[in-house]
Amino acid sequence: MRRLPLNLVKEMFFTGAPVKAADAAKWGILNHLVEVSELETFTYDLARLIAAKAPLVLTVVKEQLRILTDASPITSDVFERIEALRESVYQSADYQEGIDAFREKRMPAFAGR
Repeated sequence: MRRLPLNLVKEMFFTGAPVKAADAAKWGILNHLVEVSELETFTYDLARLIAAKAPLVLTVVKEQLRILTDASPITSDVFERIEALRESVYQSADYQEGIDAFREKRMPAFAGR
């Protein structure tokens, strides 16, 4: 609901009408417009890109975004929760692996810990 003006949200809920892809892209609720013939390749490429990232970092970022979306304004408890999530990444083997891989100019081998 925070992404769209209330009038658009109401229209979508009240009518149940499908949203055109071009409108969804214009409103910022669709990341990519892809031709049907390119959809499978695009989707697998995007999935491979995400899967190559450090699992722990993805988990922490996802949780931070969920917390921040729900928090307005951010309370001290929310801030401390986010800091604890970040600290879990900084103390992880994957964090060190990312630094080592960067220094050694190689692809990282993340283990999710």
